[in-house]
Amino acid sequence: RPFSRKKNYYEVLELDRACSAAEVRRAFRRLSLQFHPDKQLGKSDEERRWAARMFDEIKEAHECLAHEPTRREYDQILRAQELAADVKFSLDDIEAVIRAAQPPRRHAAPVYRDVDVTIFELHRGCVKHVQHTRVEAGGRSRALTLTLNVVAGAAAGDEYIFRNMGDAQACG
Repeated sequence: RPFSRKKNYYEVLELDRACSAAEVRRAFRRLSLQFHPDKQLGKSDEERRWAARMFDEIKEAHECLAHEPTRREYDQILRAQELAADVKFSLDDIEAVIRAAQPPRRHAAPVYRDVDVTIFELHRGCVKHVQHTRVEAGGRSRALTLTLNVVAGAAAGDEYIFRNMGDAQACG
C-alpha cells in the first residue's frame, strides 16, 4: 500500500511508535469522530476545509499503520531516515545499525473476558480466576490462569483489563 515518506503517521494519530494495532484503531476512531466532515456542521467554510484535510490525513495514517506489512515497511523507512539524520552515526558501529533496523516491539493487545460475578460478590469483593490461552511468538500456546481481584462495592459492568497478555503474534 502506498504511503508518504514525508509524514509521521504516528504523530498524526497522536500515538507512540510501539503502539498496538488496537491502539491504532482506537486513535483513528477518536480522531475521525472529531474531524469527520459530517461533524463540522455550523462551522465556517475555512474550518470545514481544514477539518476535511485533517480527516484525509487521519484516514491515510490509519490505512498505513493498520496494515501490518505496510506498517513494518513504513517503520523501516522511518528508522533509516533517523539514522541518516543522525550526525553522530558511524558505519563502524555495525551492531548499532543492526539493532536500529529491527522493528520496534509492539505491546501485546489487552485481554478482554466476561466473568460471571454475583451481586453478593460485587458487594463483598472476591477473587476470580480466569483461564486464558496465549499464543507465544513461536506459535506455541500457553495456558494461563489470570487472577482478578474484584474490589468490594464494584459495579456490574466494570472492566478489568489484563494488559500485554494478548497473543504475541498480534503484536508484531
